[in-house]
Amino acid sequence: MGSGCTTNKHGEGVKATQNSVDSNNNKNEFWSRNQYEVHKFINLKAQVFAIVSLNQNKIATGTIDNSIRIWDIENCKLLNTLSGHPGSVLCLTLFSPNILLSGSTKETIKVWDLSKLVCIKTLTSGKVFYINSIIKISDSYIASGSNDKDVKIWNMNDENGKVIKTLSCHKFAIFSLLKLEYTPEYFLSASADYTMILWDTKNLVSNDSVTFRHDDRVNCLIELSLNTFISGSDDKRIKVWNLQTKKCISLLIGHSSQVTCLVKLSDNIIASGSKDTKIIIWNVNAGAMIKQISLHNKPLRNLVLIRDNKLVSFAFDLRLNIINI
Repeated sequence: MGSGCTTNKHGEGVKATQNSVDSNNNKNEFWSRNQYEVHKFINLKAQVFAIVSLNQNKIATGTIDNSIRIWDIENCKLLNTLSGHPGSVLCLTLFSPNILLSGSTKETIKVWDLSKLVCIKTLTSGKVFYINSIIKISDSYIASGSNDKDVKIWNMNDENGKVIKTLSCHKFAIFSLLKLEYTPEYFLSASADYTMILWDTKNLVSNDSVTFRHDDRVNCLIELSLNTFISGSDDKRIKVWNLQTKKCISLLIGHSSQVTCLVKLSDNIIASGSKDTKIIIWNVNAGAMIKQISLHNKPLRNLVLIRDNKLVSFAFDLRLNIINI
């Protein structure tokens, strides 16, 4: 389409080039340099609720049209579409390199064999609650968090695909689950009741004396390092927690609206996304903002790291950005 010169907020000359690529596939690529970031993007047709990295070159997206799409991010190309969910696909997680788990609005979990691109098992509770998050807690068990306030435990080896245990402590919907890799005997759940609860992975019970709290709905969780995890909330704050002391050790304030997603970039660096449409890169140890990235014009929905230097972002503007960081 053409190229030109723009100026960023620091007054530096910036070279921008934009190319149209295969409009039949609804793909576009855009290269720009703004504060030393290089970007590509894909314009999508359906609203995305979930993104997961499959390998260094592929991601999967879960969409409002009940499907999962697999993308080649190097070439901004749609590779495959997986269909079969009875409702919108709200969450995705890898159980193993070739096994993908997806959760939908009909409290259904599907197990996909990525080597054959087929669904090999369907797990269902028979209810109609939304499944907002799925995690692997062992080689045999997974956990899901849903709008009915409960954490459900499922046996991956059970041919009947039923819930084997229900964990009830939260008062409102659960929006995020986190398996702690540095302390695998625990996992966390985050809820609209403003709290996060620590669960014993082996005995599948909560520690009632340990509750982490925000001032509004908790949307997202990530693990930073041994005994350190981070949460993002509708209260616009990002909290850094010490798992041993059970206390908030740092508060990251910079977003002007709800924090919707978090991703770890390195040992001390994270990125956050918000309904204010901004992505912020943070130095956690310093408690300081490194940079703010403005690529979207609608609220951020997802962030995922691909390799060590590519960040994928998705917002309600139906644009998927691939950012060199």
